[in-house]
Amino acid sequence: MKRFDIDVDGVKMGVTLNTEGDVIVRKKEIQEGHFKVVNFDVVSKRGNFILKEFKVNTRFPILDVHGISIPGELNNPFFFILPWRFEVTASFNRSFPFLSLINREGTNRFAIGLGDSKIGFKMVGKFIEKTEEFEINISSINRFEGKSFSNSIFVTTTSISWFELTDEYSNHIYNLREPLPDFMYSPVYCTWYAFYQNLDQKCLERVAKKASEMGFEIFILDDGWFTLDTNRGYWYTGDWEVCRDKFPDFKYHVKKVKNYGLKYVLWIAPFMLGTKSKEFDFYKKYCVSSREELGYKNLCPQSMPIKERIIEKMKRLLLDYDLDGFKIDFLDDIPPEVCQNNEHNHFTENPAEGIEEVLSSIKSLGKSVKKYLILEFRQMYASPQMKRFATAFRAADTPFDFDQNRRRILVLRSFSGKLPVYSDPIVWRKGEKPYNISRHFISAIFGVPMVSVDLLNLSEVEERVMRFWLRFYRENRDVLNFGKLYPDFSSGECTSAYAVKDEKAVVALYSVPYFDLDRIDTKEIYILNGSNRDDVTLKGKKFLGASVEVLDPIDGIRKLSKSFKGCEIINVGKGNVIHITK
Repeated sequence: MKRFDIDVDGVKMGVTLNTEGDVIVRKKEIQEGHFKVVNFDVVSKRGNFILKEFKVNTRFPILDVHGISIPGELNNPFFFILPWRFEVTASFNRSFPFLSLINREGTNRFAIGLGDSKIGFKMVGKFIEKTEEFEINISSINRFEGKSFSNSIFVTTTSISWFELTDEYSNHIYNLREPLPDFMYSPVYCTWYAFYQNLDQKCLERVAKKASEMGFEIFILDDGWFTLDTNRGYWYTGDWEVCRDKFPDFKYHVKKVKNYGLKYVLWIAPFMLGTKSKEFDFYKKYCVSSREELGYKNLCPQSMPIKERIIEKMKRLLLDYDLDGFKIDFLDDIPPEVCQNNEHNHFTENPAEGIEEVLSSIKSLGKSVKKYLILEFRQMYASPQMKRFATAFRAADTPFDFDQNRRRILVLRSFSGKLPVYSDPIVWRKGEKPYNISRHFISAIFGVPMVSVDLLNLSEVEERVMRFWLRFYRENRDVLNFGKLYPDFSSGECTSAYAVKDEKAVVALYSVPYFDLDRIDTKEIYILNGSNRDDVTLKGKKFLGASVEVLDPIDGIRKLSKSFKGCEIINVGKGNVIHITK
């Protein structure tokens, strides 16, 4: 048993390493930005050693603490509440080990994170009523065996926003220094909510043509391309062969869609094996877990034959059909615990290492076939470490709910860096009010808009609103993706957000219909009214005399008769835009 302590501004942490074997522990503390980083190595004196458990324990006084940011968890569920107790599992393919105790303004009071999550961790927090403290325990899930083990502990009590702090932590783990090619940040069309598994080659080719005309540049063929079954289960996954009844000539189909100027991306869940797939009987001995109610099992990522099988099938799809990428799904469904199935051999110590091997091979495969392969990862397995492999993170499924889409996009933006963040596909029911369609796009504006409606059956108004927002996004893509992003939080909710780059700013109002323009020093501002009010109150001496116009997605531009007076209530209308220029 080895132990060492960490002290950051009077907050004490104990680190325990339960080892079997003769080891030496070396640690070094350095200051990296706002974080104290404790790098440590456990090294065997002879042969291999076993690290049975790695634990970190600390307590923090409940002073100006009103919530917890755990950005790796879906919906960041404790933003506005301090729970009696929570327990979170963080591993390489599910969440990530970082949290911040925050106040009502979203300002950090105490944050802690780990550098490498491959052995998997449980993060447990709870009230200690007697001492009026909040206790945090982080403990490893899997043991480690080898000659050396390394990790890093990130700690800070700096008072900055949880958003900025998460971004800084993420860039310590992996920093994507340069943006990806422009097309990676282009609007995306996805088939899922529009058609689910009811796919037809000729219909989708007409949809793709329309998508190209409307300004989309990426086309995602979602689940259903490999089976006639439309019962929303996964019984036939795993063979990954195109269903000829739906796509009589898939190679021609992909070529035709690409000729419209679209990148073609295919949905795949590489570790999924349907119980009715042709190869199920042969590969069932390689399974590590199952979802019987949905008709599939998960293949073991620690097995070399499974790694080879996945790469071979994805390579065949890429080469046979000249695809531009994959929408990779269900990675979070792989359990973090070491596989206990004795029917097959393992080539890695734990599942995370196996998944990492597979993703590295997919990335290498992409580079050998395409200069840039699109790889979309869903929110549940988006993390700082996954920035090494993904080319885009996507907000988790939230059909029809633009508020939830907004929340999820902004949480993803806190650690995505320069990686594109796709909205969950924007979808609305036929007959939806135009201003609600606009609010879908306003809520997704700080991500890359992904849409999934039947483009062939849009009303004139729906199409005009949609074209307006796609054009707005394209014209302001630079500031929206690469500008400095400032989300405003109050009581655990994002009430507004704005991005600034060079001489332009884009402001989105959500639950508040007012904004102080003096917060921004630019020559041009767009203010998007995603609130429930038609009137928006603006004040700011910096923009005295500036010209004001209202942009309506349906009616076009309506110029106001007078210049900005410094404090005005503007009747902009729900879902519309105020444009102010000096």
